[in-house]
Amino acid sequence: MAATTSAISANVALSPTITGGFGSPNTATAFQLRIDNLSASADTFDLLPASSWPMTFYRLDGVTPLADTDGDGKLDTGQVSP
Repeated sequence: MAATTSAISANVALSPTITGGFGSPNTATAFQLRIDNLSASADTFDLLPASSWPMTFYRLDGVTPLADTDGDGKLDTGQVSP
C-alpha cells in the first residue's frame, strides 16, 4: 500500500511506514497496520489502496472486514478516537 497526500490534510499517523513480506502462491499474506488519530476530536479515515494485488482490510479483531461507514462510497476506518 502506498501513502499519498491530497489538498486536505488529516492529523493521522500510519505505522509501520514500510512493510513487506513473501507469501506462497494462492495464499493470503497478512500485514498489520496501525492508524492513530492525532487530532483533538474523533475522525474517520478513508483507505485507498494503491496496488494491483487484491486487498481486504479488517478491524482489529482480524475477522471483521472494514466497510464504508460514512456513506461516501470509500472503504474507511470507522470513527477513530484521538
